[in-house]
Amino acid sequence: MRILQLIAGVADDWGGPSKVVHELSAALAARGHEVEIVATDNTPTGGRLDVARGVTLRQPGGYAVRYHRADLLRPPYVSVSHALDVLLRARRFHVAHVHGLFNAPVTAAQLALRLRRLPYVVRACGMLDPYSLAQRGRVKSLYLDLLERPNLNAAARIHVSTRFEAEAVAALGLRTPVAVIPQGVATPPPAPPARPHPRPYLLFLSRVAKKKGLALLVDAFAALAERHDVDLVIAGPDEYGHRAEVEARVAARGLGGRVVFPGMVRGVEKAAWFGHAEAFVLPSDDENFGVVVVEAVALGAPAVVSDRVGLSDAVSETGAGAVVPRDVGALVAALDRVLARGRGAYAEACAAMAGRFTWAHAAAEIEALYAEVVAEGSRRAR
Repeated sequence: MRILQLIAGVADDWGGPSKVVHELSAALAARGHEVEIVATDNTPTGGRLDVARGVTLRQPGGYAVRYHRADLLRPPYVSVSHALDVLLRARRFHVAHVHGLFNAPVTAAQLALRLRRLPYVVRACGMLDPYSLAQRGRVKSLYLDLLERPNLNAAARIHVSTRFEAEAVAALGLRTPVAVIPQGVATPPPAPPARPHPRPYLLFLSRVAKKKGLALLVDAFAALAERHDVDLVIAGPDEYGHRAEVEARVAARGLGGRVVFPGMVRGVEKAAWFGHAEAFVLPSDDENFGVVVVEAVALGAPAVVSDRVGLSDAVSETGAGAVVPRDVGALVAALDRVLARGRGAYAEACAAMAGRFTWAHAAAEIEALYAEVVAEGSRRAR
């Protein structure tokens, strides 16, 4: 099949959806499909990627990326050339997969796909969850009703990664069938033997963003630090200046010498932080999936996550850590238990959980979904 992947941006700093679209494209290419990503050149910091635009660029994973200029480097990231490219070239493909919602490139792309009658799947990326819809709620409500709802109802499927996300989509009363297919997670590199931090530590590794529950984590760590000889590492890129708020909370709790902010980490450095952590902690307000949870358990770090994390079911079912409500006392109690047992006690459960989320398995399921969608489109065209 010739498969078109559509997304607003693919810079590393965009987080999960951008990472997934690259890994999915490589996995589908490995199965013999011709895959192309069409994206804009924007970055979350308001800059541009240094890339050639309007040309098809082959990638090491066997797929291609085609970049277009973002005419607006802030939401909703309007890109006229992105929309025109989809409109002019859509019929070259058998199926399209749209990643994300509530931005001009993917909204316009879906309209172009409808005009060209190319069947498409929309991956919601958690953007239809109640928490996400509540952010700038009035604006999003209008955007959903006027633009996204017609596009979603015209889609062949809405692709979600967890039961948690499927329930949120079902509550919206859309007529499009929902396909629950967990995404894959790339196997992280082995953790190097050298420790990245001299003392035992708990690890948060994600965007330093308001929804990630860092205020809750700092408050819980303040209580935990009185009983355990352990530090807290908060790694990841800053989003909208939230790191300064977290640092102020750390200082107010008198934790300045016990909390470390290494910033953005990648590759072997990232593996080292996972590979030597006593536990990984993600107390998010909302997380439709949580790629970083799989990366953590794949390197042996038990995961302590909130019950608002999409992968909380998998953590509970495998015993690869603990799931807690968003409450300081509950988080402290769970971390107490995990620290008391030690990460070695979770090794088998962590490996079992990581084994559920391979790209080979996910790509096979998504390939089958595309085949269904293309067959349905062919029947309607007769």
